[in-house]
Amino acid sequence: MLQQFIADSPWTERRVWQAIRREVIPLVEPLQAWVVDETGWLKQGNDSVGIGHQYCGAVGKQANCQVAVELVVSDGEVTAPVGGRLYLPEKWALPGHKGPHLGRSLGGSDTGFLTGLEVSDSGQQFAGWAAVQS
Repeated sequence: MLQQFIADSPWTERRVWQAIRREVIPLVEPLQAWVVDETGWLKQGNDSVGIGHQYCGAVGKQANCQVAVELVVSDGEVTAPVGGRLYLPEKWALPGHKGPHLGRSLGGSDTGFLTGLEVSDSGQQFAGWAAVQS
C-alpha cells in the first residue's frame, strides 16, 4: 500500500513532507540538531529511478544502488526524517535518457544533474521548507 500511495498519490512530494514535519517536529522538540545525510539502498537490476553503480554508504563501496539526501531532526536522543530528495546519477539527467520510468517525476528534481555536494546544499532549501508549517 505504501508503494501505491507514493506512486499514485494526488499529493505533491512537498505537501507530503510538510505534513510529516507538522506531525514530527513538535514530538522531537526541543531540536538540538538538523542533519543532512546521504542514505543508500542496494538494488538489483536497473528498473528503479536513479539506480546506478555509485558509492553506497550501506556497504562502504561502489555498488548498484539508489542514493537519497535526507534532512533529519534530532533532540539528542531521537532522530526523524523531515525532508528528502533522490540523488540522480548524471546519466539519468542526460537529454534522451531511456530510463524505465521515462515521463515520470525523477525524484522531484527539475534542475537536471546535481553533484552530491549540490544535492547536499539543498539542505538549506529543506531547512526553509521546515520553517513553513502550512
